[in-house]
Amino acid sequence: MWFSAIANYKGGLAHYKIVRDNLGIFNAYLERYDGKTDHTPSQNIILVRGLKHWSGSIEDQGLLDSLGEVIDRRTKGRLHFAFDPNAREERKGRHR
Repeated sequence: MWFSAIANYKGGLAHYKIVRDNLGIFNAYLERYDGKTDHTPSQNIILVRGLKHWSGSIEDQGLLDSLGEVIDRRTKGRLHFAFDPNAREERKGRHR
């Protein structure tokens, strides 16, 4: 599964391709940035869904939150948390 996400970043628009990696883990790949070249956002970002917020492989919480909001809207809440022990047990039960 993949989809596009657009986030405001330092006065420009960052266009990312979002790919689901695992439960609650997504990769974001920068496709284009419509802003100043001296403020280019990260090329690749790993996003991890926590209980209350998104975290990831960069320190820019604003960009993580913006991309995370798009992921939340696109997945419509059908997202298990990366560290949810119940999700692991639930998956095991499906394969029995």
